This record gives sequence, structure tokens and C-alpha cells, in this order.
Amino acid sequence: MLSSLFVFARAAAALLASLALFGAAATPPPGPPTQRWLLVSDVHFDPFADPTLVDALAATPVAGWEAVFTTGAQRGLSGYGTDADDALLDSALTAMRVAEPAPAVVLIDGDFLAHGFRSRFEKTARVHDEAAYRAFVDKTIAYLALRFGAAFPSAQFVPSIGNNDSYCGDYESAPGSPFLAHFAAVWAPLAQRGGAAPAFRNDVAAAGHYVSGVPGTALRLVVANSVVWSAHYDDRCGDPHADPAQAELTWLAAALHPAGAAPPTWVVTHIPPGIDVYASLQGKTPTPTYADGPAAQVPALVDAPAANVTAFIAGHFHTDGFRIVGAGSTHPVPLLLVPSISPIFGNAPAFFDARVDPASGTVVDATAYALSGLPALGQPDPSTPTTWSAEYTFSSAYHLVALDAKGLTALQHELADDADVRASFERWFVSGSPIASMTEANWPAYWCADADLTVSAWQTCLAQQPGAAKP
Repeated sequence: MLSSLFVFARAAAALLASLALFGAAATPPPGPPTQRWLLVSDVHFDPFADPTLVDALAATPVAGWEAVFTTGAQRGLSGYGTDADDALLDSALTAMRVAEPAPAVVLIDGDFLAHGFRSRFEKTARVHDEAAYRAFVDKTIAYLALRFGAAFPSAQFVPSIGNNDSYCGDYESAPGSPFLAHFAAVWAPLAQRGGAAPAFRNDVAAAGHYVSGVPGTALRLVVANSVVWSAHYDDRCGDPHADPAQAELTWLAAALHPAGAAPPTWVVTHIPPGIDVYASLQGKTPTPTYADGPAAQVPALVDAPAANVTAFIAGHFHTDGFRIVGAGSTHPVPLLLVPSISPIFGNAPAFFDARVDPASGTVVDATAYALSGLPALGQPDPSTPTTWSAEYTFSSAYHLVALDAKGLTALQHELADDADVRASFERWFVSGSPIASMTEANWPAYWCADADLTVSAWQTCLAQQPGAAKP
């Protein structure tokens, strides 16, 4: 009973604090009837932040985890250079509820588990054999489903698989694995609300993908497992005779062409197509996100007019940005990059509160909410004030009518021509973090990657930018 009171008091305090901190946050301007969707990515939940609690967590049912976290030493939120501890998760959920208490959809675009999950478990858990490890992974996934589901009891959830989400290791998602079966089981009640995704449990367990509707709309969500398309993918824990990448491409092609005319469709997947600019600049060589086959086929499938894709949602980079799939074609598709909750790469935690036209599937507008005041790595300071606030709203910041391909193409031109707009974009790219990754020295590399998704096209674009930092 006492632990329950601790949990309640903590949640109430967090809610009151966020209400005060939000103040008069900017709200999107009025427009046609739309749905409010929360877009979240890269939570990277870290249950090892207080290593003294790991054995207790391993021995406690998931329903009791929140109470266990309250028994830990008092500390501030996860700082830059770390993944999201329970305090940051709690803060983010509270901020989301304040921003939009009753969203129609909560989309969580992969990477639920912290980086280095296995090694950290082995270092902190007294019993750390394979069975204990898998049980702890399962509990962590179930805990996130429990917390998100409790925060938004009426929302439809759209989760996807990220490259850190497996028993096996990073970029090693295995179709038909016990991990996928457990993930499917604990998230099915949230993804199937309103009968939205009746095949969710079976399809996710088999391959990590599924198709979902959105109750009250004509929209279809095609949620793909892009981990198997990654240039880093290694199927060492799967069937050595299978070809998961090609199987996923075949499934995507079929999913994008249902019987009859395709309704407005979103493609949701963790890893976007194109160039990993940060890795390219650091490694001094162009680094595509996908292997050769998927790099060519995924954009072509998404860009096909008959697929009627109105939005492509991805995460993975932890930054706030966009891409245009099929730029210059007859049916370009806007790709929104959702920022992360985890601040491990120096970005501030952030999420989107989006307004979606349920008839056309267009993202009409979106407000980015970000957390300021995080401590530097290794310097936690509970006295440092942290504040979630509305960072910017697309329509007012960029004067866009909608976050469609036309609007993002116009923004792409404006970023090249207007240094003031570009300065704002560079700041918001890392959600207001003092640790900049896009600068005036390297912005052309990121700018070219917005529309040029192949290595050759990206290099050609970059070569035309005088003085630009190049790999």
C-alpha cells in the first residue's frame, strides 16, 4: 500500500509540475476537422540507470516495477549521453498527456530497448543467464506497454520494431523469434483497440510487420520491419536459409496494393531510406541506411502513385527532420523523421503532436514539444530546472499549409536560400539541445540527404555545394 502511495504521489507531482511548466504553450491554428496524433520514437528505456534495483526488478512482476523505481536513490532525469531512465519516461508521458490528453492515435516508431541492453544486464544482474536475460527483456517491453496504455487508455497504438528490439542483438531482428511473439502479445491489446489491426498478433510474431486501419477513417497504416533492410543487418539468430529482406519487400509490395483502389496510406517503419549523414561524415565515406536491394526498391514501392502513400513516418536518427521520397516525381511522398525520447546522442528529448486529416491522410500540422534543462553526461543535478514546452509549430514556423510533399519541397528551397530559417532548423534539428550536430559548416550534407536518397545522387548534390563539409 505504501509503495502505491509513492507511485500516486510521484505521478501527481509530475503532472502538476508539467502543467505549470507548459504555461501558455503554443497551439496549432484552427482548421478543418482533424485528429490529434502523438508521434514518438526511440524511447530506448534504460532500467539499469540505478543498478541497485535490477535484481529487484527481475524478481518483481511488471505491475510492481513502477513502485520499485520509486525506492531508488533520488536523482535527476537522464542527462545528455544516456538513454531514458524511468524518471525521464515518467516526465515524457506526463508531457504528452498535457500536450494532448486524448489522442486518437499514439504512434511509437521503434527502439524501445536501451543501447547495450545485454551487456548492461550482465553487469548489473546477479543471475544473468540466457533465460534470465530474455525474461528481463520481456518485462521491459511489457512495462512500456503498461505505462503507455495507462497514460492513454482510449488511444489506438501503432508500435513498430526498431534495430535495438530483439534478444539477439543490434540489427539482428529474427522473423518468427520468441521476442517478436512476446512483443506481439503485450502490444496487441493496444494496437487492436477498436478492431484496428485484427492480424496484429499473428503478423508481428511472424515477421515484425502488420497493416492497421484507424477507426473512423479510411486510412491504412502499413507498418514494416525495416531492420531486415538495414545495411547493418545480420540474421545470425534466424533461419540461415531464409532471406528476410526480400520477404519483407514482397510483403510491402502486396500491402501497398490491396484489392481495389488503395485508400490513403501511411508507411511506418523505424529506419528511413537514404543516407546516414552523421555516420557518413564521421566515417569519411557515404553510408546508406539500407542494403542495395531495399535502398532501390523501398522508395520505388512507396512512390508508386497506385500505392496512394500520403505520409512516410520514420525515426532512428533521434533528430527532428524530413525527407522527400521520389523528389521530382509525379507522386513524391513526405517522410517525417520523428525525434527521440532518449538523449543519448546529444539531442534533447522530444515528440510531435500532429494534426491529421482523417479523409486525405495528410499531416496538416504538427507541434514539436521538447525538454530543456537536461544535465551534461556524468553531471546529474536534481536542482536543474527541466521544462517541457512547445518548441515550434510547423505552420507558423515555416508558413506551410501542410506537411505534404509540396510543403516540404518549398521548405527545402527555403533552407538553402534563407540563413535565418536555416538557423532555426539547425536548432530544432536537435530539439533545442546545446549540443549541435547540424551546423553552418555541414548543413549541405544534411540538406542534400533530404531529397537525394541514393549515394550517387547525394554525392552529386554535395559536390555542387561550395565549401561544404564532405565525407
